[in-house]
Amino acid sequence: MKAYKSILRYIFSIIFLIVIFLIYTACQTNNDMDVTHNHSDMDKSHMNHSSIETLNHNMSVKIKITKDMMSGINIKLETKDFVFAPENVNKENIDGEGHAHLYIDGVKWGRLYGKHVHIGNLSEGNHVFKVTLNANNHDNYSHHNMLIEDEVSYDYKK
Repeated sequence: MKAYKSILRYIFSIIFLIVIFLIYTACQTNNDMDVTHNHSDMDKSHMNHSSIETLNHNMSVKIKITKDMMSGINIKLETKDFVFAPENVNKENIDGEGHAHLYIDGVKWGRLYGKHVHIGNLSEGNHVFKVTLNANNHDNYSHHNMLIEDEVSYDYKK
């Protein structure tokens, strides 16, 4: 009977480890979006945004990039006089709130609804990252006709 219980514990331990591994793998897959895919056939008409003048004289964004220990990079946005408000996207504009748009090598990667994002599966070499701050209707924020954005180059090595 003792041997039977030992075998059952061993089997349950193996099953538990497999389940943990599958959950971990699924989570990693969702975070590692491929930024090297081809956008040439994509409809880009939605990317031509107008600009909206903010009354916040100090509104700004800065991009900070660090290499991730597992894969790719981590991007942190440092903003001033700006609040991320994903719950209000596509709603009425409120000066000083919205979301950001991330561009990698001139191609729109997507929207950012917070200050942190992980980019996995990044090809080696120099990449240009640009972030714009955007109002709820996706217009680019500007001040004195200057877009509120930041752009940095980063040489990624695996």
